[in-house]
Amino acid sequence: MALSNGFVQNGATQPLDARMMESARFIRNAAGGVRVGVLWTSGATGNVVGSTSTMNVVVVAADFLLSRAATDGAVLVTNNGSVNVPISAAPSTNSRIDVVWVKQNDSTQGDASSTAAFGVTAGTAAASPTKPSIPVGALELATVLVPAGVTATNASGVTISNTFQYAAPFGGPVRYRSEAEMRSDISNVLAGTSAFVSNGGEFYSRGTYWTRVDATTFAVLQAQTDQTLASGTSLTTIGGSAPRYDSSDSILLPNSGATIGPLALTGWYRVSANVNWTGNATGLRHVEFTDNDVAYNPPASDERPSNAVTGASNGQSLTSVLFFSAGDYIKLKAWQNSGATLSYRSRMVVELLRGN
Repeated sequence: MALSNGFVQNGATQPLDARMMESARFIRNAAGGVRVGVLWTSGATGNVVGSTSTMNVVVVAADFLLSRAATDGAVLVTNNGSVNVPISAAPSTNSRIDVVWVKQNDSTQGDASSTAAFGVTAGTAAASPTKPSIPVGALELATVLVPAGVTATNASGVTISNTFQYAAPFGGPVRYRSEAEMRSDISNVLAGTSAFVSNGGEFYSRGTYWTRVDATTFAVLQAQTDQTLASGTSLTTIGGSAPRYDSSDSILLPNSGATIGPLALTGWYRVSANVNWTGNATGLRHVEFTDNDVAYNPPASDERPSNAVTGASNGQSLTSVLFFSAGDYIKLKAWQNSGATLSYRSRMVVELLRGN
């Protein structure tokens, strides 16, 4: 079918036409079909599936957007109250993984009825159980790890993991439980899709990665307590063994000890640093940024300041806009030849300006 009918006159409009119209109201996935999932409502802002004191799981009130395929449109199913859904008795040995789902049945496509239903597909008990497949057109809501011998889903050892994804109206943001979940979903959304992470953060998809739009993406590494650097050693990464780390986007700018990286995105970054040395009148202090332990090339005076130190505590500051590739590590390195071990405190700030 190339063109579906709208709700107009006579009997020309068929059930498929209605499902195609329904799908036009919601965000599409990368394959062009409707993004199935749970709609974000007052009843579905957290877990949809929970435990009970029996061998049932409870599904709370929520709205479910379902689809069998892009060519089959979508259907919106509403659950207006808590429903207990039974699962099979626990295995006698080992454990199994069950999958809780919701589905709109369709007798024209081989189902026994045309009613909406919750269901559970039981896995096979094993020492290392795997998740079973669910029926075509069903939406996975949660997995249940069922250990041997339990008689209730709230028993010790039972683990219920809400695994559903969120659907969203066309033009609205897709909701995610965490930033990690959002980033792992990038291949399933269209470029330009907006997203909201439930623990804070607004993003939009640029096709291969998410960019945060409600805050500057930055990371801070700082040695708040005195660290030391011996004299005459090779250029050394500084920042402390347990530096303070802050970031508005820890997945784009992860922390590896005294290092920012590996970077998630290729692009331009503003990197700045401050280093405060204890007083010593002898020798030089050299501070620079490196890319994968290599001095940034070409070097510029504001990236690699070297100056004699005289008298009391002496501070160095440097900043530059630098280009890095995905997977790179940014380090703040220093060298000094005062003839004695010097104490210092430092801070490095990395800010994403533009991802390529």
